[in-house]
Amino acid sequence: WRAFGWNTIEIDGHNMKKILNALDEAEKVKGKPTVIITKTTKGKGVSYAEDVVGYHGIAPKDGRSGKESLDRALEDIGDPSFTKEKVDKLLKIADDYQKQVNKKIETSMPGFSRNYWWNSAKRMKVEMDATRNGFGRAIEKLGSDERIIALGADITSSIRMNKFYAEHPERRNRFLSIGIAEANMTLVASGLAKEGKIPFIGSYGVFVTGRNWDQLRTTVCYNNFNVKVADAHG
Repeated sequence: WRAFGWNTIEIDGHNMKKILNALDEAEKVKGKPTVIITKTTKGKGVSYAEDVVGYHGIAPKDGRSGKESLDRALEDIGDPSFTKEKVDKLLKIADDYQKQVNKKIETSMPGFSRNYWWNSAKRMKVEMDATRNGFGRAIEKLGSDERIIALGADITSSIRMNKFYAEHPERRNRFLSIGIAEANMTLVASGLAKEGKIPFIGSYGVFVTGRNWDQLRTTVCYNNFNVKVADAHG
């Protein structure tokens, strides 16, 4: 950033005073843009979630019920302003709002039959299930093929990609955790495909087809590479 003329500020992203100071400094700098780079740790301050990849994109959970684990998180953070009364009040506001939203959605959505034409004949009759569950079963079954490599983007269990190796520990060396980097994941998969492997990349639908758009277009598609893309929550 500095090499391209930006005013660069690096701070501890968990220190609110430093965050506010950085914003003040950025506002004072004229004639060039400012980038604030914060160093952070996922789940910072919560004993069961800090720096644990499994807590990506899920609510507080530590093996107990939701409310109890929220209490544990607040206790770990140790902010005296979050009293039990205040927390209970905020949770009630959130719960009431969610009920209003659910009701609004239900009344505004058109009703439709789930007896789809493709599911009406006896030959094609299948039970309705979440797409990610089907993907999990499929990649577990296909995983016996040594050419198949699974690549995850930090939400492996959520999209059921962990089924690939959960009951087959010998496959762990064919699973690559790329992290929250869908573009990189797509390029790694392209290289594997070029060498004759069959890579499966997976993430939420909006990420695995959006954050890596250029890589899908110019690397996978232009070269006609055999890269399998699986998404959930589309």
